[in-house]
Amino acid sequence: MGWRFVHNEASPPTLTHMMTFKTIFFLALAPCVACSGTVNVGGFDAAPDAPLDAGTDAPSGPSVFIHLKATTAPVTHLDAWSAQTPKKQTLGIRGLALGTGPNDPNPWVVFDLGTGFIEAPLDDKADTIVATVPASALKNGTYTYAWTYASHVRYQVDATVHALNTAVPGTFDNLQVLSDNTTLDGQVRASGYYSFSFLVGSQTYGPTTGNGGPLPQTTGAGITLSIKGGVASYGFPINLTVAPPAVDMDITLEANTHEDFRWEDDPQAGYAPKILDVTPPSSFETVKQFGPNALSVSIATKN
Repeated sequence: MGWRFVHNEASPPTLTHMMTFKTIFFLALAPCVACSGTVNVGGFDAAPDAPLDAGTDAPSGPSVFIHLKATTAPVTHLDAWSAQTPKKQTLGIRGLALGTGPNDPNPWVVFDLGTGFIEAPLDDKADTIVATVPASALKNGTYTYAWTYASHVRYQVDATVHALNTAVPGTFDNLQVLSDNTTLDGQVRASGYYSFSFLVGSQTYGPTTGNGGPLPQTTGAGITLSIKGGVASYGFPINLTVAPPAVDMDITLEANTHEDFRWEDDPQAGYAPKILDVTPPSSFETVKQFGPNALSVSIATKN
């Protein structure tokens, strides 16, 4: 059966086992952790034009505060895949546009941070103000479709890596860049850049980095991830009526992240159901989805 790698002070692994495991990890991690397949392309066909300054300077008159909130409230998933809610998850937000349908040629750009982003946590009940715009910039109308522009996703998920007849439980700490011109740690990254590390107790294996990383094979019901011209957006239907207000308002994007990291179990020997199992370099359970299950937009008088 082999021994079980447990990293703690009472029974530390030998240096030989640690170094061998680390070598296997570096050689084989890169192609496995996300998923194979192509992104589901749909929604808005280009980046928003005429960017609106969404800086921190307070405009005169009423303001509209755009929030990204997160919830892990249970939702019904329409597949039979294994899943977990990441321990930690963030989404880089670049903009929001509203339109009259997925093919609207001239949607209203509520805000656009260009190549910048606000990194917002997606943990339960997180609430981040991602932009503030003058109420006078709001456009009257009823909107039925929205696009949330995203730069990158970070997430941490439990997993077991199998190597040398050893099952090593730990945590994958992953970064995947969705849009071009995303600056992280002083480096400009293109869509498809990834950085994966495996954490076992206080030990970190990695990071393994590269370009052309695979993307989700699917997204949640009613939401589409589109990457066109190096610009990533989540598109989704809404029902929102907007009129320029005389008081401060909140526009709230709410992301549901209940069990949003989803994969297909491989029934091979040594693998456990409902556990993300990885055996470099030959066998990786296929990740089907990461990132929000669903997004919604609402507007209300500021609390």
